[in-house]
Amino acid sequence: MPCGLYSPFFLRLARVSLAENPVWTPLVTFLGLVTCSVPLLLKADLLKALSAFAKSRDIASTLWYYVEMAQVIPTAPSTSKFPQRGIHTDLEEVESRSEEYPVSRGFLELLNALVEVDVPLHLGAPNRTPGIDPYVKFVVESVLMKSHSRAYKKSSDKWQICELAVKFLHKLLMRYEPAVGDIQHRERDAPQQPGYSVLVAMLQDSPLLKMILYLIEESVRHFDEYVDFPERKACERTALSCLNIFNRCIQMQEIFLEMVRSEGSSLRVTSLGTLLLGVNQRTNRPDHMLKIAKFVSYGSEYMPDHAVEAASILAFVASIPSAQQQLLALFTEEPNDVIIRHGIVEILDDAFENEEQGRKVKLCLLKMLQQGVNLPHPSLVHFLLGFSIQKPLQKSQLQNPGVYGTPKNCLHSLLNILDENLKGLVDAAVVMEGYKLLHVILSHGTMSYPVLRFLKGNLRNFLVRHGEALPFSASPTMEQQNSTAHLLLCIAIDIRVSSLRGSTSQAQKLASVIFTSERTVDIADGEAGQRRDAGISNLLSRTFASITGMPFVSRPRVLALLDSVDVSQLAVPIPELELFDLGQLQSLLKECEMPSEDGGPSVVNVRHLQRRVERELSALEGTMALAQRQAIMQEFKIILKYSIEANGVKQQMWTRRCFIDSWRQLIETILLSTTNYSNDILVQIIQEVLRKCVQDSASQELNQPLCGLLVIAVTSLRVQAMKKQESELTDSLVAFLDERRTDLLSEIGMSPSALRVILKGIVEWILKTGPSAQRIRINLYTALIGCLRLSAVNPSRDSRGLGGGITAGLQAIGVETVLEYGDSFLSALFRDSASGHDVQRMLALSLLDTIISQAPIGPVASYAAKHGYIRHLLDILSGLDESLISLVCQELSVMAMKYLQLYSSIMSFFTRMAMTSRGSQLLLDCNLLGRLSEMNAFSHRPQAGTVDEYAFLSSPFHRFQEILFPAFSLCLAMLSGLGSEHRIIREQVLGFLLAHSETISSILRSGQTLNDLHHLEELSLLTNVISKATNIEVIHKGADGTNEIRDQIERLQTICLSLLPAYVPTDVAIDRVLRFSGVEDDPNSNIARHKATSMYLQVCLNLLNIVMNMTADGTRIYSRTVFTASFTMADFGAAFTGTRPQTTRSVALGVVVNIISAAAKRLKTTEVARDTLSRKLEVVESLPVDEINQFVSKMISEGSSISEKREAARQTLTKVVESQVVEITQCRFILEVSLVLLWKHMEAFVSTNDTMNASRLNISFDASFRFKEDITHYLDETFYKQVEEASKVSGTAGKPDDFNLLFIRRIRKITQG
Repeated sequence: MPCGLYSPFFLRLARVSLAENPVWTPLVTFLGLVTCSVPLLLKADLLKALSAFAKSRDIASTLWYYVEMAQVIPTAPSTSKFPQRGIHTDLEEVESRSEEYPVSRGFLELLNALVEVDVPLHLGAPNRTPGIDPYVKFVVESVLMKSHSRAYKKSSDKWQICELAVKFLHKLLMRYEPAVGDIQHRERDAPQQPGYSVLVAMLQDSPLLKMILYLIEESVRHFDEYVDFPERKACERTALSCLNIFNRCIQMQEIFLEMVRSEGSSLRVTSLGTLLLGVNQRTNRPDHMLKIAKFVSYGSEYMPDHAVEAASILAFVASIPSAQQQLLALFTEEPNDVIIRHGIVEILDDAFENEEQGRKVKLCLLKMLQQGVNLPHPSLVHFLLGFSIQKPLQKSQLQNPGVYGTPKNCLHSLLNILDENLKGLVDAAVVMEGYKLLHVILSHGTMSYPVLRFLKGNLRNFLVRHGEALPFSASPTMEQQNSTAHLLLCIAIDIRVSSLRGSTSQAQKLASVIFTSERTVDIADGEAGQRRDAGISNLLSRTFASITGMPFVSRPRVLALLDSVDVSQLAVPIPELELFDLGQLQSLLKECEMPSEDGGPSVVNVRHLQRRVERELSALEGTMALAQRQAIMQEFKIILKYSIEANGVKQQMWTRRCFIDSWRQLIETILLSTTNYSNDILVQIIQEVLRKCVQDSASQELNQPLCGLLVIAVTSLRVQAMKKQESELTDSLVAFLDERRTDLLSEIGMSPSALRVILKGIVEWILKTGPSAQRIRINLYTALIGCLRLSAVNPSRDSRGLGGGITAGLQAIGVETVLEYGDSFLSALFRDSASGHDVQRMLALSLLDTIISQAPIGPVASYAAKHGYIRHLLDILSGLDESLISLVCQELSVMAMKYLQLYSSIMSFFTRMAMTSRGSQLLLDCNLLGRLSEMNAFSHRPQAGTVDEYAFLSSPFHRFQEILFPAFSLCLAMLSGLGSEHRIIREQVLGFLLAHSETISSILRSGQTLNDLHHLEELSLLTNVISKATNIEVIHKGADGTNEIRDQIERLQTICLSLLPAYVPTDVAIDRVLRFSGVEDDPNSNIARHKATSMYLQVCLNLLNIVMNMTADGTRIYSRTVFTASFTMADFGAAFTGTRPQTTRSVALGVVVNIISAAAKRLKTTEVARDTLSRKLEVVESLPVDEINQFVSKMISEGSSISEKREAARQTLTKVVESQVVEITQCRFILEVSLVLLWKHMEAFVSTNDTMNASRLNISFDASFRFKEDITHYLDETFYKQVEEASKVSGTAGKPDDFNLLFIRRIRKITQG
């Protein structure tokens, strides 16, 4: 048959017309002739003609069955006594003798054509085991395995036959998808999918694997001669097919091996990487990978397709950690080291004639380098990048090519590619992978420093130059966005490393490039034309544009980068289908998803989806299904199109997310590592972020990283403002002691209008996000809290403990803007405080706390009371009781701490509400203290044990204090909020104390033996509550109250009275407390000592206030005597034993005298110390180093610079002086209360002139007489002089305190009378 007649068969219509002609029946005729004894060339032409027919799908399915029926290859057992003959016989008996193989080539072409179109799974049933395994066996065993042992007239015939055979195997593998059914069918001797047997053979040390490796070795031997030979093209195609087979097996082996393991199959298979690293039987060396890697060196000029496939194989094997030593030994021996490295570098540097081929091979090599960077050193990738494999990575010296004999390596090629990108000469995908590789290298813990040093020194500050080129485009593609994202991360790493290593100039330079450099943006194309005026620069730019007609405006680079990304949500509309169910379609698409290789989103495997649907379509039966086949195929095309578009949208959204996240990380790194930025740029960043995210079309997925940046930016503004304020306050002692505080906004130069815009943007963003976006709301609540605290005037110093008051709320500036949104915002806020994630609930409560502290409580309280949120929070509080008990009584887990944090947040919110009379009244009406009285957690006080300071979780005793302290603070707040005349609140507070009387008594009794500062703080809070809750109206309510309650109150007061001798504020007593509490061992002992001293004085003051309340008898204010008429220590020494006193007369009046003397002495010494430290604070910059070290911790003094030490000393001195001011005030109050008590008791005791008065005061006449005699001995002139001098200190403007002098005169009058 003339060759010219083949051409019609390549036309589909001609093929179908001829094949379906009932007269000619060419398929049956041709196959019949092939099985007959005709010339070999005719058989070959007939087979080639059939291969042309097989290009049509409908014909191919029929042709498979005709081939099977004709038994061209004997596949089924025969009953004939004559041997079966076929192409196999022609090959062995005829073609081998003539050394020509036309029939074999023709049959291989036919098999390739049939496999290309369709492979029937049930071919040969029921006469034999279904499948095409006999044909595969023929190709492998009869053709391919014997090809190298046969003789050939033409050497090209060998490579042509091998090419067709290997291509047939590759096509089978390409059609195969691993399935569990194949492994199960193997156990039952059932048919498997085509390609299964080939994959199994390639994953074993089989003859087929050895043959494929042999073909590669032979082809490399020919190519290494660099001499043209006739069979070159066939040899190249054969080698390419072999490499394709390896790559396809690599793609499937992981899934297949996992299936074999999970099914427990007896099939023995091995990873292809292990087999490729095995020993070559021909050379007795493990050099298979060397042969494959040489194809990479042929790549750029000769065989780019081979280079792509070989690079993929090399990347796979190079990613195996255990193979590194073997690969290094193989590739670093001469001359392989030069050949392989030079070949890879040449591919990365050269420009390919076929740009698509060049792009593929470069991408493959760059991905290989990315995978190997994080492997243990030394590795093949480290060698290719130019790092030393003998020394540690951090000690490698990177140089330019040629310097000190340094060869060009992959790192040089990478940097050349990225530099060429600045000129627009490199493919965008290659640039993206290049920047990603650079980011992976810089992210490495030990490789980053030598590379950063090389980039900065040898390449003219590489990152600065590339940062100045940003953004690459105003409307970047996905590849450009990914490139920009990786470059931003590289710059962030350089800034952080430079900052940590003290190279502040490099960090400041990079920050300046990002923040202060500007880039021209086209208003018409971008969003700048729709932006409100942001300052003078924009105004001038617009004015210039209006005059000249040039629509340009100058933008900071950081904002230009943000302008280049769109944060709107992308979505593909779901197609309208009539024959496919949408629910089942979504399930099918979910099953066909596969994870991305580069860590991106999971996308639908379109090829797998297509095969799944085709398999379902092939199984359709029935007339109706066949009639709708065309409609089904049309909808199937719509589904494939939808899948491709959905994959594109996922990739685009992922790219935008990566870009925004990198932009966020860079800005956060700059804010945390440098100071080279202005507050104006931070305000602009915040406003731009809010402008983008508040849009209706904004995606929550993209908003999530931006809201995190909002928190860092607001925090940075607040920190900058507080630093400036602290520096101003420490400029002089007068400024430090001034109670007035400046506005934080004025410190950072932010206008109220700018703050109002930010607050509105945050609130609108909160209202826009749904309750499901909890992470976004968490960050937004945090940012809003920071803005509100930034806008507020700082509160005056907390007066807690200085007589019992709690500071009033903050005055608001920006909170009015927040409350403009009314019930919609408060509804979202209270709803989040009552439900949702625990962190979200705590932050919502904290935000409510901040709002109440800065504005009148009216709107918030009214809304909470109207909608029942206060009672709901009380229900939550009651529900936490069991969890809080388990925190104290059982082993603690980290997750259980959330209950304690939630409890603390609710109590903090209630405490803030209680600071106002209206809030306290609301809480009182809701029976808050009654709920607390019912909680059993307060009654489970554990014993204090040893505490590990370095333990992650606190001890049970400290956890109990974290539960108890908020309750005490709440009681104090409600007592202060409703005032001293409110009887109900005092009764409820006492009810709370008496409901947990065992805990209260335990705390008071433990006051005799303090173990640490936590005990002291516990006692301080409790005595403060008792001193404010117990007074004449509560104690002496005999008509309505019960004697039992009065007895319990008097019992608490008696215990408090017995504690008073232990808290005389002498130096010896305070030093004892400091020693036993371990304060002296604290690294910050200066601050800790004053904190402990202040709490000790506060306990003394609270006890004195309780004693003042005890002196009331219900008829005359302060008319009872509670001390015994004695000045001697023997009379009140029993109080130190810790035993319960029987009467209130167990403590002598001499305790009060000692307290007065000790308080007066401490008042004077503290005043002197404050003056000294204040002068040092003013001249801290000129203090010698030895003096500076006295005010810093040991860790700072040993490892910090002198400037850091001075700053730490300044902060310590500031806190110490402030603590001393508090101590002076406490001593002054102690002195006043003690003088009043002394005067009232002396007046009572001295006025006892007869037996009747003595009996009324429960003292004998003789005791009264002795008391009068001792007055002049204990209250001498030294005592009066000491008190008078202390009164001058406690006075103002150098004048003595008239109150103290008044009582001194009265006491003198009594003693002299």
